[in-house]
Amino acid sequence: MFDNRVQGYNNLPALVHWRITNIATETGTSINVFYSSRDCTASSVPTDLAYNDRRCYPVYWTQPYNVDPTLDFFHKYVVDRVEVQDLTEVSPTQVTAYTYLGTPAWHYDDVEIVKPEHRTYGQFRGYGRVEVRTGNTGHTVDSVHDKQTLTRTTYFRGMDADVMPNNGRRPATVRNSLNEEVTDHRQFADTAFEKEVFNGDSVSRISTSITVPQVLGATATRQRANLPALTAELTGFSRSRTITDLAAGGTRTMTKTHRYDALAG
Repeated sequence: MFDNRVQGYNNLPALVHWRITNIATETGTSINVFYSSRDCTASSVPTDLAYNDRRCYPVYWTQPYNVDPTLDFFHKYVVDRVEVQDLTEVSPTQVTAYTYLGTPAWHYDDVEIVKPEHRTYGQFRGYGRVEVRTGNTGHTVDSVHDKQTLTRTTYFRGMDADVMPNNGRRPATVRNSLNEEVTDHRQFADTAFEKEVFNGDSVSRISTSITVPQVLGATATRQRANLPALTAELTGFSRSRTITDLAAGGTRTMTKTHRYDALAG
């Protein structure tokens, strides 16, 4: 069990929450999931909620023996490592480790059923870049340790135009390894901008794939009280590139450009 809320804040105990830590498969495999540690304490929580860079977030809720909701803080856990273990010990344990670069993004709550006075920055939008390493360096064959592979993915999080205090709007862009910037449009959230593949767990890159999304047009719009208008939009990709680093030096680039018919109406 994991502490869900920040224990001791508002002088309240923790709220425990079950999380998947082990899966036993029918074929005799055990899948073990390991999570990040807690990032906040009762005496150390975010103070500037619009620029929260911690793995805990604010929520208004009605606590026991209270009538009105009050501000509280809850933990956010992310997966650090997944191990796939062969219980028959015929195959070595498969290890996948995750490294989250930078700080997490927290978006203003745009759920309409929440009263305006109780909305805050509690929507988790993830990390901008995530490294994934596969390989069990603790396993050896003929005294040679297994090597790891490394991929690094850059994501859109949909943070541009987020609601800010005093009726402001947050500007947000995403930058790739070529130093190119694209607006972090809300419709692009969870979309991969770039995926880099490295030569083992090293700084030597083998290739990178960059895909630039675009908004093709709006198909419907609905006004909302105390929130930006809710808009349905079609999205696509304007260009995709695969850049390969050559052993002799330099790079080879393959580019695909996408064209779309104009929207009817």
